[in-house]
Amino acid sequence: SRITLSWGSTPRDLDAYLKVPTGCLVNWRNMNCHENSVRLDRDDVNGHGPETLSITQWHRAGNTPYVFYVHNWSQQGNQAQASSGLRSSSGVVHVYLAGAQYTFNSVSDGVIQGDKWYVFKIGTDDTAAACDQSCVSAAA
Repeated sequence: SRITLSWGSTPRDLDAYLKVPTGCLVNWRNMNCHENSVRLDRDDVNGHGPETLSITQWHRAGNTPYVFYVHNWSQQGNQAQASSGLRSSSGVVHVYLAGAQYTFNSVSDGVIQGDKWYVFKIGTDDTAAACDQSCVSAAA
């Protein structure tokens, strides 16, 4: 399975995060979990993306979902500016999962809270669904 994040020229640096049900967090600081079977393949710091993640083996922990979110690194010091920046970023996330493709947009999908856009979750049914408020606590 593969996840891509792309965006416009601003904010300059958005970062992809994937919280694995086992508690591992894949991001630019920790680029892989579970012996590289969940990994960040590309980190873009100059705008547009794409940032890409790959999942080659699933790691489950009960009903806990995988949660994918985006951090607005460029504007993290000002929460209102960061939220606005995420909404206007032209952010698009594509998910290629179990033969299906899902697309999520920063304007209409998921939950934007402060400097984070909680985009989607993958449950035990192996489908991707737009985040609701439950993603915020699951990603913590």
